[in-house]
Amino acid sequence: MTRNPLLPHLSAPALRRLAAGLAAMLGLASTAAGAAGSDPSPFDYRNVGATLTYSIEISGQAHDSRSNGDLWSKADVNRRVEGTLHLAGQQEHMTAVDNPQELIAHTARARQAMAADLPTIQRIVEECGDDEACMNTRMMAYVKGMSSDKRAALASATGGPAAKLSRHAIGAWGVDGKTACSIHATSKGASSYRSLAQGEGYAEYVTGAEQRHGQGSSDCRHDPYPDGSAKWDGDKNLLELRLPGLALTEQWKSADGKHGARKIVIPDIELEHLTWSGKGPQSGQQVRHVSVPAGDASVPATMTIRWTFTPNRA
Repeated sequence: MTRNPLLPHLSAPALRRLAAGLAAMLGLASTAAGAAGSDPSPFDYRNVGATLTYSIEISGQAHDSRSNGDLWSKADVNRRVEGTLHLAGQQEHMTAVDNPQELIAHTARARQAMAADLPTIQRIVEECGDDEACMNTRMMAYVKGMSSDKRAALASATGGPAAKLSRHAIGAWGVDGKTACSIHATSKGASSYRSLAQGEGYAEYVTGAEQRHGQGSSDCRHDPYPDGSAKWDGDKNLLELRLPGLALTEQWKSADGKHGARKIVIPDIELEHLTWSGKGPQSGQQVRHVSVPAGDASVPATMTIRWTFTPNRA
């Protein structure tokens, strides 16, 4: 979506002030009067937080048997993340300019002539604030002090094509690093094996086993912050979610008494092309097939993702 570079993210009154100021700069008093009395700006921002609850469960087993069952290995894994995120963000209506090239071509001469003046014009708008009389008076005085060539360039921008605007609804939310959340992860699993050790003049069976468990948590208020987010395209009613995983330390202990620890990571999950109208809560479930490292093995597993996205009331 192409956004109008002349209309920054401002409130409706600020946009009308800016429109009036630009109109005065171009000598379009009638347009300024129309802007001041028109309908509210199509830019509509509503700061609306959201709550995202979710779970990611990974469960699988691997079993390999050879030589009539005398040689074998087994491994299983079960990992789970549960989270409740309070996201900061907004739903908004943005205006796109559908004929930008036409407008750019028509105003090329004026924009080139006024390039050096735009910082001064912006300062006038900022200094006058809500005082529209101040802004118009200073703008008109500024225009009167311009050279005849600049005024001619500005005049060339009048009477051209009107901007063709279209309205688009969007939304964006994310973890702000200030609001508490709850993310908790657990991991457990086991592996065992029977193998054949061979050397010069001997062969013997060797067995082994290992137990694993671990847990971790995050409250969203310590750097690095969990990367949880939501994006909404209102034109297509499509929602995208990013569900934070978690890194944790998994303790292991073998059958012969050895023990230790290893880091494991349950990765972030991205969900795309989810349908959402932009109103009320929306829930869903998705199943994926993954391969998970577990000790010295790689275990085929099923990942089950459940989520509920609920925007707060405006």
